Amino acid sequence: MPHTQALTLWLAELNTYSESLEKALLPMLSASEKMKLEKISHARKYREYIVSRTLLRHALNDHFKQTNLLWQITESDNAPPELTAPFNNIFISLSHSNNLIALTLTHEATGIDIEYKKPRNNLQTMATGFMTAAEKQHLLTLPQEKQTDFFYRSWCIKEATYKLQSILNINTTPIEKICSLNDNKQAGRIYLKEAELQQHNCKLVIASQQRLSTIEYCNVTQFKLD
Repeated sequence: MPHTQALTLWLAELNTYSESLEKALLPMLSASEKMKLEKISHARKYREYIVSRTLLRHALNDHFKQTNLLWQITESDNAPPELTAPFNNIFISLSHSNNLIALTLTHEATGIDIEYKKPRNNLQTMATGFMTAAEKQHLLTLPQEKQTDFFYRSWCIKEATYKLQSILNINTTPIEKICSLNDNKQAGRIYLKEAELQQHNCKLVIASQQRLSTIEYCNVTQFKLD
């Protein structure tokens, strides 16, 4: 029987950004984080980075029950941030959509994805870009009101699975070949946990090598950085 674990999901909204928050965070950033930040020219993505890395440090303080620690974070292209000191036994997974940023810290590799469930009139056209033939056929069988849920569920499962495969440094399956019709069953030693973030109208999927028993949600409106 696979081991099960609980998971904490930290959430923060983009509107928590402020100039004072940015000023407090900047001295804490590592060289690689500063380099990545300097490359961001889009104003919204800049704010997302500030809030997400502030949320990361808040979560680390909370998870390890520590204060006044300088967390060393290493950034790499096409990879989640990596904690390198003073601890290095943690996996970080981040996702953002619309106005929401989500983050997990786990001792086992984990991939998360959230998607704002924006109503669309062209779901079937968009589905051709990432769904398998079986998924596209299933989409056509659903009544209109259920197509949106399946569309975003499928995307989140694929993204979370792809992120987990990337963290594990195994051959990643192309998004369009990952099938979301396993219905939460074990698929290649990957377990899925799904939830609806009703307050934010977002779909959440977590991919892990272990079964997740429960999710504890921490909605952060004020950050603790020391």
